[in-house]
Amino acid sequence: MNEAVSKPLTGKELVEYVEEHREEFEGNGDAICVAAGYGKNGEDGTTKCNLPAFVNELGQATDLASYEIDYYCDMESQSDQ
Repeated sequence: MNEAVSKPLTGKELVEYVEEHREEFEGNGDAICVAAGYGKNGEDGTTKCNLPAFVNELGQATDLASYEIDYYCDMESQSDQ
């Protein structure tokens, strides 16, 4: 897995990082948050994400409304099957 960056990724760089590496982290949101520079790995092995900062930056860098619409449409198409 990728090492955490030294400075939090922002804007397009953050969006591209999340899109490119989402599968590597196998649904571990804390790990991708830390790897993108928004948290730290504790000495005891725990991962602590600064979720508000991560979500805020990601939200500003993307059009969340389009993601919500895509998600809703995906859910609707699945329920039709």
